[in-house]
Amino acid sequence: MTAVNLFIIFLAVLGIYAILMSRIADQMTPSQQGRHLVWFTLEMVVVLAIFIPSPDLLGPDYRFTVSMGQLLFAVDLGPLLLFQGIPGQMLRPLLKWDKLGRFLTSAVLVGFVCSVIMVGWHVPALFETASRNFPIWILKELMLLVSGLLLWWPVDGPLREWRSAYPIQLLYLFLIRVPMVILGAFFTFANILIYTSRSFALEICAPSSISDQQAGGLVMGVVSGFIGLAALTIVFFNWLKESNQADLKRNILKKENSSGVSSKNIFVVALFFVMVLTAIRLFNPDHTSSDIPLTSDPAAGEVLFNQGTIDSAPGCVLCHTIQPNQVKFGPSLADIARTAETRVKGQTAEQYLRSSILDPNAYIPEGFNPNQMYQKYKDVLSDKQVNDLIAYLLSLN
Repeated sequence: MTAVNLFIIFLAVLGIYAILMSRIADQMTPSQQGRHLVWFTLEMVVVLAIFIPSPDLLGPDYRFTVSMGQLLFAVDLGPLLLFQGIPGQMLRPLLKWDKLGRFLTSAVLVGFVCSVIMVGWHVPALFETASRNFPIWILKELMLLVSGLLLWWPVDGPLREWRSAYPIQLLYLFLIRVPMVILGAFFTFANILIYTSRSFALEICAPSSISDQQAGGLVMGVVSGFIGLAALTIVFFNWLKESNQADLKRNILKKENSSGVSSKNIFVVALFFVMVLTAIRLFNPDHTSSDIPLTSDPAAGEVLFNQGTIDSAPGCVLCHTIQPNQVKFGPSLADIARTAETRVKGQTAEQYLRSSILDPNAYIPEGFNPNQMYQKYKDVLSDKQVNDLIAYLLSLN
């Protein structure tokens, strides 16, 4: 899709919007019409940014990071701007199908559909296919944009009649963020590339490097998490405001003076803070523990450790011993599970061992020299072999 095609589509959509607005112009003031037009135009600019291939924005080195930003534009920013740009009067004719509309925009159905679309497009096979096939990438972006419109409808849809009740909105906003936060954390803390990329072929959104993948994971997990917390906060205070107004009206009708805080408001406040504290815990998990993949095999790691050579590379046992106070060419690995976590501040034992295998010069133990260890294990060992070795070494305590 060329820039000219995008611009033509942009003008066509604005023209259709202007025609629809003209039909309900007598139901709004000029200032209201102008405000809706501004929001809608901003939404169209955001949509244009969504459909520009990631490498064309910040270059191929940051294509995955940009892709995650476009994801948030499609799922969050675009729909919210669109809902501000579309007046409720424009969609009122849809109320003739009220029951069907309420069902299609219910929080349970919408939450399930959006989660399936979000997670489904990040399955490696689908994501890599979209990254290498432009029409499929366009389809992915369209589906994410539509899922975003559905995602926000129970909370901020133009038709208030089809929005969910405030308690449901709070629970919905909390739960709908979980898949994105989990995916973001997965991308951020993975030590291997989740998606493969090709150097001399079309790649639209697959990560170019570990750092690109980690930055994209932060955008997806952290920024998405803060958007969810902000939405929770706004919905909570809107609920509290309407609850207080309803209480005030009841008190006036009963000619009673309102004193103190109602038990309902206490429940609302308590529920809100429980959800916020839980969300903070979810968005900021404790990553200090050693998280070895479940497929790791310490027994296989021990066999690999004791091989004299590994595909023509020197085996671990040639330079290291697991006996205390015995040094060969390299340091003893006795009790390495305990000492590894003290070597580099901020690194777990698993992270330190992985770095020592794949990038030996990143940290040099006292009494040893740079380049003393074989430097090309990252080209020799598979991810499975590295995980098995680390699992075995972490059992040495």
